[in-house]
Amino acid sequence: MPIGIFGGSFNPSHLGHLSVATAAIDSLGLDRLYLIPAGNPPHKSLPAGTPSNEGRLRLCQRMFAHLEPIRVLDIELLREEPSYTALTVEHLRRQHPSDEIFLLLGTDMFTSIETWYNAPYLFAQTTLVPFGRQDGDLEKIQLHQQKLEQTHGVRVIPIQHTPLPVSSTGLRNIASTDPDLFCRYVGDDVYGEILRNGYYDAQQSLPYLRRKSYVRTGTKRVAHIQGTEQTAAMLARRWGVSETLARQAAILHDITKQEDFDTHLHLAAKHGILLDDVEKISEKLLHAKTGAAMAKAEFSVCDQVFDAIFYHTTGRANMTMLEKMLYLADSCEPNRDFPGVDELRTCAMENLDKALLLALHIKREKAGQKGRTVHQNTADAIEWIEKNGT
Repeated sequence: MPIGIFGGSFNPSHLGHLSVATAAIDSLGLDRLYLIPAGNPPHKSLPAGTPSNEGRLRLCQRMFAHLEPIRVLDIELLREEPSYTALTVEHLRRQHPSDEIFLLLGTDMFTSIETWYNAPYLFAQTTLVPFGRQDGDLEKIQLHQQKLEQTHGVRVIPIQHTPLPVSSTGLRNIASTDPDLFCRYVGDDVYGEILRNGYYDAQQSLPYLRRKSYVRTGTKRVAHIQGTEQTAAMLARRWGVSETLARQAAILHDITKQEDFDTHLHLAAKHGILLDDVEKISEKLLHAKTGAAMAKAEFSVCDQVFDAIFYHTTGRANMTMLEKMLYLADSCEPNRDFPGVDELRTCAMENLDKALLLALHIKREKAGQKGRTVHQNTADAIEWIEKNGT
């Protein structure tokens, strides 16, 4: 059966790699394509900040492992010596003694392959399959193909495909400055793995956060989340706070709202959240704590966003500006409809602390009407604002 080998640092793996892999499978009729991240590439050093071998392996698995007929192998990652392709081909040749082996190569690798370790073995044992990474590569490939065929009798089959305008180096350079574009080219699964582990100093992509939040919370809550984000962004602009952080907090503030009570308790225990006696019996209060923990664990939000989500149902003394704005945005977003909400919306644009005090009093009054006492954090917040003035 025809098998393919696709190696590289995959730092990170991205949709350009996926495009090449699928083009090779389709054009060559591969029964198996081995995707092999290099552990210690001999032709270049891995740059500072590169994830561990295990990290890059997980990124490849996120991108490729679910796709037939691709198999992600760790054989080069387990080697202490340089990741010579000839050794990998030799290893796979023992498993596939009579199968044709196709070796996928980017333009730069293809045009330098004569300098590789044991290149004659590669020429004898594989069919070279070069692919272009950018416009103009096809001419380079064709010229070197003629040279290899004439000089070494090598079999070469270039892949005809339209390369995506993306490279691992380029993606690493924009991970912290253009998270939306970075996410678009690595895909949600790879991006999520990168965020969770803090790779490449990648920042949060708001479209990604929205997709994940809307799916987890369900369609009935999407309008509330959108309204809260809209209001939080408006308040952030009005009061000179980071709109990006305000949007992050608003998008994720109800991320665990749909979970049942037992799941909340499990998440609290898993993430080391200490609960008081009131929280242990209140699902409404629990979702703020578990939501903050989920936002940190799954999306690597900063401490400011974590705290804003953590206290968005109770408030607390000494609230930050971001905490105040999320509390108010959640309370008076456009879908809210209760006596006093219009006054609250107007006040939030004129005097933030006065609006916060009004919102906290409304919560205390509602609790009293239901025969409940507000959480101590809410009482502390009211006392703090009244003491410090509005």
